[in-house]
Amino acid sequence: MMTLATMILVLTTALILALAVREAHRQERALGRLSRSLVAAESPVKRRRFDWIEADNRRRLLRQSVEEGASAVEVVHRLVTTTTFEAIDRLAPNDVVRQRSQRAREIHDGTSRTVYRSIRVANRHVHALANVIIGINRGRLRRPRDKR
Repeated sequence: MMTLATMILVLTTALILALAVREAHRQERALGRLSRSLVAAESPVKRRRFDWIEADNRRRLLRQSVEEGASAVEVVHRLVTTTTFEAIDRLAPNDVVRQRSQRAREIHDGTSRTVYRSIRVANRHVHALANVIIGINRGRLRRPRDKR
């Protein structure tokens, strides 16, 4: 039987996932509108600006998707492990088993916190690297080329 906390976690996860899907659809529609505008653009300068805006939007969408996806997976992961460890505690035949379960839970929770934190840090670093690469490419596009 699901506890109240479990039900709240399930509903929270569902809400987070629904919001992430809604935002992804909104961003995809915006990218579609931008792409149509890009095709209609006649000037190379306008086309380059649209390319930059599209790259920024895709980069932002990717970062947000990874962040929200990691959060949703983390909530589900916590729900499953909480339920599992609570069941072990309830069904444990003695205190030794409960203590071992508690120690395993502490190790597991610490490790999973580290993993999800690492995902978020890596996401931020990839995002920063993308910003640098985009900046370098934009700098190259702005410089006039040598005529030989």
